[in-house]
Amino acid sequence: MRVTFLTSKLNFVNGGGSNFCRHNKSVFLQNHGCEVKIITVFSDRNKFIAKPSYKILEENINYDNFFHFHKSIKVILKKYEEQTDIYHVDGHIFLYGAGLYKKQGGKLTIAHFDNLFPEIFSSGSGWFYRMKLFLRKCFIKTFLLKTMNSLDLLTFGSPILRDKYRDFGLDTKCSLILPSFTDFSPLDRAGHFSCKSQGGFHVLYVGRLVKEKGVNLILEAAKLLNRDDYVLDIVGDGPDKQNLVSQAGALGIGDRVNWYSWIDRKDISAVYKHAQVFISPSIIPECFGMTTAEAMYCGLPVIVSSGTGPAWIAENGAGLIFKNGQAADLAEKIRAVLDDKKLREKLARSGLTRVENLKYEKFALELYEKMKELSLNN
Repeated sequence: MRVTFLTSKLNFVNGGGSNFCRHNKSVFLQNHGCEVKIITVFSDRNKFIAKPSYKILEENINYDNFFHFHKSIKVILKKYEEQTDIYHVDGHIFLYGAGLYKKQGGKLTIAHFDNLFPEIFSSGSGWFYRMKLFLRKCFIKTFLLKTMNSLDLLTFGSPILRDKYRDFGLDTKCSLILPSFTDFSPLDRAGHFSCKSQGGFHVLYVGRLVKEKGVNLILEAAKLLNRDDYVLDIVGDGPDKQNLVSQAGALGIGDRVNWYSWIDRKDISAVYKHAQVFISPSIIPECFGMTTAEAMYCGLPVIVSSGTGPAWIAENGAGLIFKNGQAADLAEKIRAVLDDKKLREKLARSGLTRVENLKYEKFALELYEKMKELSLNN
């Protein structure tokens, strides 16, 4: 099979987990005899450490106008269809253009949902914003969902994400749950991590520093703990970093927070192994939560926010789940883990068991078999 992915970018230097997910997915399919290509549409953002084994087709388009953007997506898919048996389109922002392409007789097209339309979970305030949000939701339900329902297969990073879209009106009958294709093998190496503070109980966050990730909740919860036997290790970077640093200072806990930029993947094991608990405080219905799975793989107890992909990972006692957006509840969960060694050990064991069932090879094989089935029936 000739499989062509369409995605935003490939950034293996400081990009999020979805970049590695697409890479692992592509390599798996290659190893099963597929000819794999990846089209990147914001190619000026590509960053590589080494040249990938699959072919990269670089395009550059602008998101200056909704209809022009999706027309460009349709044109790109048409451009490469003679080299393709199955398209795999990553990300909800491309799916209207992909649906238009499919409706007009295009090749087999699989859509992977790794995030939500903001309209699905946004509420906001003010009558003008609410009216605009209402109109946008009507537009999505009237036009976009019908177009996307023409695609051959929908895949979702977690049941949480699938159910959100289903409740919004998307037809999810022909769908698969495909958690992030996380490669745990780099985590087997100890790596090196130079910590700024060796003392105290280390509470860890790893990820982008943007408002949606809810890192401010960790700082608020730390203030509510009202104790000095812990250290916060915040690993990552992003546009919200300076605001978070200022918030830590204003809360009077600036001296208890260590800030680190991106850590090389070969050293990330040491980051997890240095901590005593990992927190994923996302306030949006995050798709999966690769860093949560990585922390569990390294034997770290996790605390995650409700209604998110990480909460699905940590279900049935594999982690502690706090009420989304509630710093006080998060503080209570942190306090419980700090004070109870047996609880930490129990969570660590349960997490290891859970993450064994999330290794991507099983899900990758499901995708490969489904692709073969679609090809044979086409």
